[in-house]
Amino acid sequence: MRRILQDLQRRTGGRRLLDIGCGAGFIFDAGHDLFEKLDGVDITGEMLALIESRPNVTLCNAPAEALPFPDGLFDLVTCNGVLHHLENIGHALAEARRVLRPGGIFYADEIPSIPLPRIPFGAERQRSHERSAKERMVEVAGDLERYEHSAIERKATRNAMVQCYQKDELRPERLEELLARAGFETIDIQYRWFLGQAQIRDSWGEDAPGAWRST
Repeated sequence: MRRILQDLQRRTGGRRLLDIGCGAGFIFDAGHDLFEKLDGVDITGEMLALIESRPNVTLCNAPAEALPFPDGLFDLVTCNGVLHHLENIGHALAEARRVLRPGGIFYADEIPSIPLPRIPFGAERQRSHERSAKERMVEVAGDLERYEHSAIERKATRNAMVQCYQKDELRPERLEELLARAGFETIDIQYRWFLGQAQIRDSWGEDAPGAWRST
């Protein structure tokens, strides 16, 4: 993430960054010294309270769909691992575009790719030599089971990860449509490997649907 932020700062000449859904401050930890001023918004005050205090970082309790900033204020808007939590991604993208200056960049990162939680584990996948691959898939896609072990109900997990289980706006073609509708002129969707991807690919083959790409 540090390298990504360095590249984005160079490309925008960025002095001011907004991180939507800033959580506990991961983006600020990675790039607080790359920008003159950084702003963060999150709907969870408990998360904001965990962020390290820095003189150039300002925090606000606000939703992604209603950003408390004037138009054209930021050089760079980031949204790291947040879109899958949002009920209406289009509204959030429109707000991100509104607060960006002309020539600014919106960067979002999502992992894993949206088809991953939906891949079934049929009986044919139960052979012992594929067990390791299945375990890797569960590590990535088994949010319901993992959070249930922590006494978080499945319904709460599904609601918190609404795009993974109830909606379908993170498919690349749908996301591209929403970005264009929000007013973004240049859209670039890239893929990179996630941890354990090589094992899944080697066991399941190159054609496993969505199983070895992350957006």
